[in-house]
Amino acid sequence: MTLLTPRCPYLSPPGNQLEVQFILLAARAQHDQNLLDSVLGLLKQPIRWDTVKQLAAINGVLPLVFNLLKQLPPDQIPSVLMTELEGRLKAKMVYNMVRAQGLVKLLEELRDVGIVAIPYKGPVLAKLLYGNLALRSFCDLDLWVDPSDYTRARRWLEGQGFICQAEYAWECALSHPKRGLVVDLHRALSPTIFPFKLSFEAVKARSIPLKLSGQTFWQLSPEDLLLVLCIGWCKDCWSYRARLIQICDIAELLRTHPDLDWDYIQQQTLKLNAGNVLRFPLALAHQWLMAPIPELMSHELSSTHTIKNLVDDFSNQFWDTHFSRQKHKAGYLPTFDHQIYFALRSRLVDRLQYLTSLYSFYLKSWPVAQWKNFNFSLNQL
Repeated sequence: MTLLTPRCPYLSPPGNQLEVQFILLAARAQHDQNLLDSVLGLLKQPIRWDTVKQLAAINGVLPLVFNLLKQLPPDQIPSVLMTELEGRLKAKMVYNMVRAQGLVKLLEELRDVGIVAIPYKGPVLAKLLYGNLALRSFCDLDLWVDPSDYTRARRWLEGQGFICQAEYAWECALSHPKRGLVVDLHRALSPTIFPFKLSFEAVKARSIPLKLSGQTFWQLSPEDLLLVLCIGWCKDCWSYRARLIQICDIAELLRTHPDLDWDYIQQQTLKLNAGNVLRFPLALAHQWLMAPIPELMSHELSSTHTIKNLVDDFSNQFWDTHFSRQKHKAGYLPTFDHQIYFALRSRLVDRLQYLTSLYSFYLKSWPVAQWKNFNFSLNQL
């Protein structure tokens, strides 16, 4: 299948264009000579290294930026910056190794009590997509279990000393004070307001072996992993939780697995009514990070006006750090979040269901005084 790669990454708004351009060039596991030459061309202009460091840290790509900086001539980079990043990332490497060992132990223990858990973020992505634990930041361990095993798995974890810190309809977050681990235990991948659900049984049947520390476990097939990563990105666009590292994961998956079964992927998106959920992050990976995509998919992205408009609007919003990381005031309804969620639903019936569930949620949780914000947001959709 023919794969297409754009000539240059997306250009961000003028306010921090140079710094964003640098980060987009850095945000990948491998850097060829053409890319390094492009970076050296950027460095002929004055670059704000504090802004680079801030944006990279916020978006989880600081290890990738440091990996690029090590390949550049030393006189191009402030020595103070390199010393600081080297110290921070050495500590992060130790952190990642401890979490990776903790994941292996957890998977072994769960398997011993008859629970199959599929890890799909954190150390698995670092190993599968980046080939190096040091290049992919992560904080918690995400485990997906069959919904019928969810309660038993949670009780087992609590019996091992894990403490539930937060619980939602689709997952719970548990921490272990002595092991220093945080586990997100999933029975589903997204909340009910985001109804694009993969079947655990079907995904498990397509899973492939995963080698960790001499042990064999199970991981998602590359095709299912792509769907999961796209669903996760779109879900996290709510309340500005989405980060560039998530698009990097998608881009690295496309680079490391050029022979993906796109027929299966498109069949699944049709089954889930999730075409735009796939198209939106793929378009960002293609435009921002020059990720290769099939020619057929490229044509589909360019001919879908909803996605083209969404990508342009989102790109402008995303790189404004004040907008993207600002905490909402009590009662404020983030209009652009709803525009994203609305656009991701391609069928009218799905959009109506979203409005209904949204209306029901805020009817229960909002004081009357805040309804003018809700009505204003609906008018913007």
